[in-house]
Amino acid sequence: MWLQAIDLLGGDCPPAESSSTELAALAETVSDRSRQWHAPTHALVALAHRDRAAATRLLPRFVAHQTWQVRMYAARAAAVLGATDVLVKLGNADPHDNVREAALAALIEAKRPEAIGVALGALARPDYQLVLTATRAFSTTTEPARAVPALVNAMARITKEHKDTSRDPRMAILEKLQMFGDKSQAPALEAYVKDFDVRVALKAGEILEAWTGTPRTPAPDPLPAPGITLAGVQELRSKRLRVTMAGRGSFEIALDVDFAPLTAVRIARRAGEGYYDGLTFHRVVPNFVIQGGSPGANEYVGDPLYMRDEVGIHRRGTVGISTRGRDTGDAQMFVNLVDSPRLDHQYTVFGTVVSGMDVVDGVLEGDVIERVEVVGP
Repeated sequence: MWLQAIDLLGGDCPPAESSSTELAALAETVSDRSRQWHAPTHALVALAHRDRAAATRLLPRFVAHQTWQVRMYAARAAAVLGATDVLVKLGNADPHDNVREAALAALIEAKRPEAIGVALGALARPDYQLVLTATRAFSTTTEPARAVPALVNAMARITKEHKDTSRDPRMAILEKLQMFGDKSQAPALEAYVKDFDVRVALKAGEILEAWTGTPRTPAPDPLPAPGITLAGVQELRSKRLRVTMAGRGSFEIALDVDFAPLTAVRIARRAGEGYYDGLTFHRVVPNFVIQGGSPGANEYVGDPLYMRDEVGIHRRGTVGISTRGRDTGDAQMFVNLVDSPRLDHQYTVFGTVVSGMDVVDGVLEGDVIERVEVVGP
């Protein structure tokens, strides 16, 4: 809530000299201590709205910070300040793709021509969210000769990874190729008619038919679904997931194997493999949810295979699966901080926090999941 209060100081309320002074003083406190960056970064973004000179003076400290989340907020502040040089630097050279994405998104939003060059480099990066954002830069490109080969190469590289969860960036790439490509790229798209993702196969067939005039019959070759047995479900009865947060304590989730057996088994299996160890809760929305379990610390990087929805009722403490449409869960989990009826029958519910809800309430953006383990009789 206190971070929300800082954000509001950068909103539409009448400017006050005292608020600018307080924001500047708070931003000055940024340091290299872990879990101490939240208030200064929020203050910097709010200050950018209030006092351009003060925010510009402080910005370099945030751009050079060792914590990538601090640099991500620096990109957001730079967007407010119109500091194109900072955004280009972060977009081209930052070691973390979430920082690059924030900078590139700001350049695109500002309709800066520099976005094209940054986007071309971003297409070669591994992060799906960054690639997806990069495709947006080409909506009105006047340089298809540069854009199309980069899009074709990105499509081929990502497809070789054989991940269901690559759908969003690959569909975005195909849409741009449809806009700017021509039949000379047809050979490069032929293989996608037999893609493992039916939506990609259908889109590729549509583009090829438009380019060549010859109908294509998509023949998708789906990836094998993970095997889940009744015995595996039975083993989880009365079991819990214990989520231990680095330096913050732990909370336990009672698994609902009757209403969400597929999800319970999948999450428990991944927990046993150590999948969640060292990942973070990258999204914290006060009075709504905390969300985590992404290797890329963003919405678009998760477990490679999609999960079927097992929708339920979302009350405070229930635990669900993040999706980007029906049956697109990627093992990222979220905990409801309040009752959320608007999520009811839309998202999976596979368990409920039965102890440690105070730990859940205290999670901040970027807090590290030390480990997730299956416990119980």
